[in-house]
Amino acid sequence: MPTSNKTPALSLNNWLGTDKPMRSDFTEDNLILDSVIGGHLQDAVSHLSAADREKFDSPYLLDSYAGTGDAEQHFTLPFTPKFVFVFYQTRAFSEYVAEGDYTKCNAGFAAPGLSTAAVSLQGNRLTVKQTTGEAAGKLFYNLNLRDGQYFYLAVK
Repeated sequence: MPTSNKTPALSLNNWLGTDKPMRSDFTEDNLILDSVIGGHLQDAVSHLSAADREKFDSPYLLDSYAGTGDAEQHFTLPFTPKFVFVFYQTRAFSEYVAEGDYTKCNAGFAAPGLSTAAVSLQGNRLTVKQTTGEAAGKLFYNLNLRDGQYFYLAVK
C-alpha cells in the first residue's frame, strides 16, 4: 500500500520500515518518473542561457568585402569572435612569385592573442593588410588589393 510519507519534489513513495509496498505503488512511482524525466529530456531549451542560445542560433558570421588598395582595412564585427579566417575568393591561399622570389599571402587567420601577419583581431575589430610596395621579408600581403573580392568567416 502507498505510504503517507512522500518525497518532497516528486511525491514518490518514501516508505517506512513498517510499510508494506505493493506492485502498484512502484508502477505509480515509475509513471511519475517517466512523465517528469521524459518531459525534461524533450525540453531542448531548459539548460541554455540566452547568451548560449544566441551563440548556437548564429555561431558564425560569413561576409565579404572588396579591397580598397590601402595598406589596411578595418571592420567592426557585431561580436568578439573566437577566431576569424580571411581569404581572397579567386586565389590559392598562398602563391609563390618566382620573378620576385616572394610568397603572396592571399589568406590569413586571427584569434585573440594570435594571428598571421596579414590579419589581426583586437576585440571585435578585424584588420586586413595589403603590401603597397615591394614584398618585405619575402612576403607580400594580399588581403586588401584594390577591387579584390574577399570572404571572412568569424566564429563566436
